Amino acid sequence: MMLEERLSDVIRAGEVFGVSADEIFNHLKARNSAQAQ
Repeated sequence: MMLEERLSDVIRAGEVFGVSADEIFNHLKARNSAQAQ
């Protein structure tokens, strides 16, 4: 499965649970920043 497909699945699942795409992206950015340190 390609990254874009996985991300699309995550966004759709998040929306089912009331989590916006912006919240998901903000979480991923914060997580990536923390791992980079």
